[in-house]
Amino acid sequence: MVGSKKFIEQARIYRKALGGGMRQAGVLAAAGLIALEEGPKRLHEDHANAKFLSDGLQKLRGIKLNGKVETNIVVVDLSGSGMDSAAFTAS
Repeated sequence: MVGSKKFIEQARIYRKALGGGMRQAGVLAAAGLIALEEGPKRLHEDHANAKFLSDGLQKLRGIKLNGKVETNIVVVDLSGSGMDSAAFTAS
């Protein structure tokens, strides 16, 4: 790094903020690689669980699903239930 003392100090702060100061980053990278390699093999389980969840939520009064559940994403409208998301998840 070449520059003024102030510039170098600022560059070190940015480097650390962006992960450049991490040690043993390979351990974290290995976890990411496993997730990328093995995760897709079990994605069908996530989709099935999302469908199971959406089927159960549809039985609750005041709960409305936003769209058809075809993936592992379930979007719910709680406005008819009289609860906000914190109250719903606590119950």
